[in-house]
Amino acid sequence: MNWDEALQRASEAVNEYDGAIWPSFAFRVLVDDAKPRLRLIAANIQGVFDERLPEVKTVIVQPTVLHGVLTRDELLSLLQAWTNSRPFTLGPVEFDPPNMLSAYWTPNAIDREVQPFLEPLPARGSAYRVRRLHGYGAEDHDVASAIYQAANASSPYIDTWVREYLGFASYQPGMVLVSLQLPMPVALNATYDRTTRNVTVTIFYHRPYTVADFWVRVGPRWTIAESRAHFQKEVALGDGWWQASFARTLQADEGPVRVWAGWEHEPNQFQWQNAVALGGAVTPESQRRDFLTLFYGLSKRALADHIGTAAAPPQGGKSQSVNAPALELAIANACTALGYATMFGGTVLQTPGIDLIAFDAEGKVAYAVSVTVSNDIPQKIRTLRLVLPDLEQALAPSWLVKPVVLTSLPSEKVNKADVQLAIDEQMLLLTLDDLGGLLEAPPNLDDLDGGLRRPIPPRGAKPVWPA
Repeated sequence: MNWDEALQRASEAVNEYDGAIWPSFAFRVLVDDAKPRLRLIAANIQGVFDERLPEVKTVIVQPTVLHGVLTRDELLSLLQAWTNSRPFTLGPVEFDPPNMLSAYWTPNAIDREVQPFLEPLPARGSAYRVRRLHGYGAEDHDVASAIYQAANASSPYIDTWVREYLGFASYQPGMVLVSLQLPMPVALNATYDRTTRNVTVTIFYHRPYTVADFWVRVGPRWTIAESRAHFQKEVALGDGWWQASFARTLQADEGPVRVWAGWEHEPNQFQWQNAVALGGAVTPESQRRDFLTLFYGLSKRALADHIGTAAAPPQGGKSQSVNAPALELAIANACTALGYATMFGGTVLQTPGIDLIAFDAEGKVAYAVSVTVSNDIPQKIRTLRLVLPDLEQALAPSWLVKPVVLTSLPSEKVNKADVQLAIDEQMLLLTLDDLGGLLEAPPNLDDLDGGLRRPIPPRGAKPVWPA
């Protein structure tokens, strides 16, 4: 996307609801004052939900950093000036526009995928959605030197200086960078009372939204077949924030359940979810499974990002191609979350024939898994067959070795002859169709578990494919 188009998208978002969502904008900017006219180097701007008086103040010099507040009209004028490559003003000061090389407009990110908010929002059980403009330009070496000198004088770490003065979690000093973040003022909480078996879902929102703008679903997994419900009477929290709740009592055979909410005008697309399953007993096993989501979240990723390309991925999941090392690691981590003691070789160790081996202590089965992201299934079967005798000799008699070839391709893209070869070689063949739960958010590990436990058809059996 070019810079002008990204600016246009941002202007349209700022004007939604006649500008009522973000009437003001907090900002921090880094400028180069070595030229005849000040030139913007980095700008970190965030929409805020209350109307404020405009202000601009100098925080430090050499390099010069300004903090302040813009009104909506001021921000729109600034975006228009950037579109036309004209000078713009912040308060009484006139600046040359930034020189941009690339730009991105993300209409529906979540808060863990973006820069930290200049003004943090209340912590809730769900993420906040964010509309974001992000643009880059070339590095200014003189400004970079000034930043390093200032950081060395006040902090032992450059990242500390960047976070304190610019609000960025990471920033290449001197690089032209523009970040405009428009957080949507909506988030979700859900609680479960074990005594009454009540699930209570509370949605928090800021005007101009009302309780009529949202729906809620509660169920074991995301599906549009689950009936929609609606939140009840809204309650004012002050400062323009409101909340509304929905409660449901789980039946004796229900649970665990999860919670999703979305816009009333988008009945089949959720926007917010409570990450933790509710209604089941908290056990070491359930916490180990749930930890997989947090573990990937630490690197601002999801397990589904590393699984594969589904012909028709579940709602809320991902659809994208992946590389082999990422898929190998994802399967190893999923097996560990299932409780299997897992040894991982993969692309790192380049273990011949297998990428990982997962030990099911309950069934005394060792799953020797070879992973692929392509259709080289016959080659995977041949190399796995070569190492199989060594595995069986090392693990007998305590463990039954079950060879598994796993591909990120859906069944419809796998050759029927390859399925027959796997049967004839007495190997289990798993495809993306067997991993559907891993594409969900949060991941459901039961599909992978069930796939691994599936019996291998007897030698000579004819495959029914796609399965």
